[in-house]
Amino acid sequence: MAMFRGAVFNEFVKLKGRLMVLVCLFTAMLIGLVILQETARPENTPTPSDWTVPHLETLERIKMASLEAKGEERVLLERKAHFMELQLQAQTNPEAGGAIHWVSMELHGGFLRYALPLLMLFLGSDLFSKEFASKTIKSPLLSPIGRTKLAIGKWTALWLMAQFFLFIYIAVVFGIGLADGGWNEGASSQVIVYGANQSAVIPIHLFILIALAGQMIVTAACASIILLVSYLLRHSVSMSVVISVAVLFVAEFMLSGYSNRIPLLSMFPTRHFAFLDHLTADWKHASGSFFESLLILTATYAVCLTLLLVLFRKQDVHA
Repeated sequence: MAMFRGAVFNEFVKLKGRLMVLVCLFTAMLIGLVILQETARPENTPTPSDWTVPHLETLERIKMASLEAKGEERVLLERKAHFMELQLQAQTNPEAGGAIHWVSMELHGGFLRYALPLLMLFLGSDLFSKEFASKTIKSPLLSPIGRTKLAIGKWTALWLMAQFFLFIYIAVVFGIGLADGGWNEGASSQVIVYGANQSAVIPIHLFILIALAGQMIVTAACASIILLVSYLLRHSVSMSVVISVAVLFVAEFMLSGYSNRIPLLSMFPTRHFAFLDHLTADWKHASGSFFESLLILTATYAVCLTLLLVLFRKQDVHA
């Protein structure tokens, strides 16, 4: 265990320089988020007594649009309309403020969907390829720590850094929400969880715990993909970065137009990085379920990490 902790610490030391750069960039993004919040703040946040009227108007517009829509677009609009009806029944104000509401919204928001994998990519895309390209991998391979612990140490360091940025972001969002509307201004203490076949109203703190666990699973899968690509393209740092960007960001948009004709493409892992949207009717695809996405992400993490360990253990010291 001491050797494993040493391997993880060693990876932190290697990444210390770029970690400082990331902290600065991340701070700048958070300041931008605060400024955006202040400039976009509505004059009057709807209270539990007056938010229902505009909500009903929006609901009617979505219902009318769904009548004219076809195929997947119609399914998505009907799903959104049903979710808004549930909000009315449970009296959960979607425009409420407060720290708890902000955190529950941001945990499945677009910032974490794209910014967190991008930060991980910046940190880990060359964890293997840089050492192979500079011929400094020989010493770690010959060390008594063992290749399995060495590879898992790299994965652990990358994953822990992702959790660091995740919790810093959530803490800042919580602070903004606290300043914006106190603990839970105008919001219900419950939230609607929208499933494929049924819906439920659960305590908002339980939803936050589910969302945090979900983000940890997403970052685990993301770390495994990044490290596997870095090892497979270990002799070229630039190619490792380019392919990682393609897999994590570009492939989702390129495959989205073909997933209806080729159902197998809907199982591509990065399409499920936003799988928490299943719970809020924001899922952008008509097919699939929360547990299907969860299974795909878990399998991605397990398969990529296992493949990395198998290949790395067979690595020739002189290659």
